[in-house]
Amino acid sequence: LDNILAQCDTRKGDGVMTEKKRKNPIFKIATAMAAMLVLVVGIIGASQITGLNDVETVIAFDVNPSIEIEVNSRGQVIDVKALNEDAQIVVGTMKFRNVDLEVAVNAIIGSMLKNGYLSVDQNSILVSVHSRNSEKAAALKETISTDITAILDGSNIEASVIVQEFERDEEVDKIAEENKISHGKAKLIARIIKAGLTDAEGYEYTYERLAALTVNELRVLWNCKDVELDDVQS
Repeated sequence: LDNILAQCDTRKGDGVMTEKKRKNPIFKIATAMAAMLVLVVGIIGASQITGLNDVETVIAFDVNPSIEIEVNSRGQVIDVKALNEDAQIVVGTMKFRNVDLEVAVNAIIGSMLKNGYLSVDQNSILVSVHSRNSEKAAALKETISTDITAILDGSNIEASVIVQEFERDEEVDKIAEENKISHGKAKLIARIIKAGLTDAEGYEYTYERLAALTVNELRVLWNCKDVELDDVQS
């Protein structure tokens, strides 16, 4: 026992004592704040990306070509839908994703002029606006109709711009899909039918008959009947 104790006394100072370095509390707080900042920036970035792909407004142009433009809250185009064969000719190979709405409007109206869908004789265009933001919808109606009028004035065409707001409706959606027209044109036709217009033989117009008409022909029709359509400005 004495021998063992003697050895213990000899080795007593050989052990290496290690002490964990205590982290400064300020360092811990700074690390936590940095991690939180990274998380917040990530959430904001993700929400912005989601917002860019989130449709806030739909604008439909109808002459005979029927085209719908989907726009985000920043006024950038998400998608342009050509709803019939004439619309496919107008859109052609143009790519609109992420471009400003004003640029898209100018390009589409310019293509309609170039391809003969807008002319001195065919001078009517229907602009239909649907938006989750009612104030933005009202402003867009005025801005777009002014822009279109200016473009057509530059080609010496006296424009007849028909403007309306619309809400999504399943019945009208079905009519639009069946007749390959925009929801906006289908809504205008629904308003004409609601007004009770009849043809020369006294028969009421049907959706199918009116869907086949151009916007110019629809305008002439209700003007000849001297009818005012609710919520439609011309």
